[in-house]
Amino acid sequence: MKKITSLLIALVFTSITLHTSAQAPSIAIQPFAGGFSSPVDIQNCGDSRIFIVEQDGYIRIITDSGTVLPTPFLNIDNIVLSGGERGLLGLAFHPHYKENGYFYLYFNNNQGNLAISRFNVSAADSNVADAASQLNLITIPHPTNSNHNGGGIHFGPDGYLYFATGDGGGGGDQPNNAQNPAQRLGKILRVDVDNGTPYSIPLTNAYFNLPGYADEIWALGVRNPWRWSFDRLTGDLWIGDVGQGLWEEVDFVPPFTTGGHNFGWRCYEGNHAYNTVGCQAQANYDSAVYELSHSGGNQAIVGGYVYRGGKYGDMFGYYFFGDNNSDTIHALKRDPSGLIHHYAPITYNASLSAFGEDAEGNLYVANLNNGDVRKIVSTNCNPVAFVSDLDTVRVCADSVLLQSPFDASQIYSWATPSGNSGGNQVWVSQTGWVKLTVINFSACSNTDSAYYEILGTPAASNFTGLDSLYCSNGSVADTLIGTPLGGLFIGQGVNQDVFDPAVSGNGIWIINYVYTDSNNCNSTSSQIVTVETCSSIAQTVSSGLMILHVNTSSESIELGVKSAYSAPATYVLNDCTGRTVSTGKMKLTEGEQSIKLPVHAEDGIYFWTLYSNQDAVTFRFAVTH
Repeated sequence: MKKITSLLIALVFTSITLHTSAQAPSIAIQPFAGGFSSPVDIQNCGDSRIFIVEQDGYIRIITDSGTVLPTPFLNIDNIVLSGGERGLLGLAFHPHYKENGYFYLYFNNNQGNLAISRFNVSAADSNVADAASQLNLITIPHPTNSNHNGGGIHFGPDGYLYFATGDGGGGGDQPNNAQNPAQRLGKILRVDVDNGTPYSIPLTNAYFNLPGYADEIWALGVRNPWRWSFDRLTGDLWIGDVGQGLWEEVDFVPPFTTGGHNFGWRCYEGNHAYNTVGCQAQANYDSAVYELSHSGGNQAIVGGYVYRGGKYGDMFGYYFFGDNNSDTIHALKRDPSGLIHHYAPITYNASLSAFGEDAEGNLYVANLNNGDVRKIVSTNCNPVAFVSDLDTVRVCADSVLLQSPFDASQIYSWATPSGNSGGNQVWVSQTGWVKLTVINFSACSNTDSAYYEILGTPAASNFTGLDSLYCSNGSVADTLIGTPLGGLFIGQGVNQDVFDPAVSGNGIWIINYVYTDSNNCNSTSSQIVTVETCSSIAQTVSSGLMILHVNTSSESIELGVKSAYSAPATYVLNDCTGRTVSTGKMKLTEGEQSIKLPVHAEDGIYFWTLYSNQDAVTFRFAVTH
């Protein structure tokens, strides 16, 4: 694999500090399977099989015995442009793959552009995919440079599909793609593939509906994030971003953030200034949590995975990654306080191209040049016994399922307030000490324990007073009422308990009400609101009557009215020439109401006048079909 460049600046976690320790997990690299052609990704679909992605456009299957099936799972070499850093680059199985058979590929199409497509497994054979089932989700134009394509694609713990693009290639990101919010190059992108055609934008994407930003952007400022992954236990995101000429970097993002991160490239390479023309101060970017200097022979970082298998206790919780040029494998570990510890590398002696994990969390590493896939194992015996990273855990629920990573060679024994239980998981519904003992067939054992406080489920929260649609140039602010009382309203355009569409501006916003009980347990309810400019409004407001919005369809007009009183009323609809199109009667009720009238209107500008015995109001709007 040629140098996969990248840069970054990293996380806003000033609390993350790097420490070096002499103690390292004791690991070895074992032969597992071979004969592949330029393997670049290793994935699993939740069963015992391992899927190997080959750069030329093939995907092959390794069985649990290490046998490579002779028939490829998929062959799409006819739609893949391969060579250098181009090719079939990434694979992600849908979280419900067993039910729907969907998987997603990241590749360079025949024009060299970046493409994300969905495919289906064959209905007749689970070891063969249907190459004709391709559904293209997105195509991102890529410059004529063949390098910096990114390639990692994963489903996050939130169920959304993430994929990371390179900055477009060349050197130094001269077009400034990574910092350009209108460009999808040099970004981590996030989409919802379970809604929309062919996808929708998660409303929690940080830049959704923000002028000048591509809606899919979840994070900016990456150079070439060739390989990255989510921690299957915590949801933490670890990114290996290939550097320019001096520094390789690792970036870290905690789970369930809405994004908006900026890792700093081209302004910064790792945590060092690169080209800061037009850039902000470094503190405004996310800092790398670890760097590899090129002085040690490193030139192309290959991001890996956090080991969450059940077999090797001294590997548990370590993030393993490597470098393609120095052929070394490194380990990082983040402790509960947020400190990052680095452990001395080991030599792999191969053209390292990718890491992967199987369904049980065992780790593998691929050799680009000789086509080998090897397994990372520990030379120590102790199995994984995991209850919690913390000594005391407070649970805002009536019960909690505790689950230690499973390995078939282990025996699991739990001691809980409600008695002993076998298996690698147990429900706890009473406050008290929980202890897990794990013994393997070699008579090695390991234990872990934690004190669990079961605090009960907080009261469900809800709120009223928010409409689904507002006019930024016409609607008045609304007071929101939350239950139980005493919670906090959060969202665009919210000030304490008031939502003001003139403050929020146009967009689709999520408004949250968060109630915190006496145990400091939170209950959150959410509503979605749309704010838009309402059809060239020229609105006259009298003492107690207002037209909020007019929605039109082919055969009707829906009128949104807000009145301070109840009274009979009449309306007159005129076109832009003054001709009366329709008249009628209606009844006003106090508060807001929606009235649907059977009136057909052709395209054009209209004036709606509403009369009551106390007021009159005129509303101008446009009709387009």
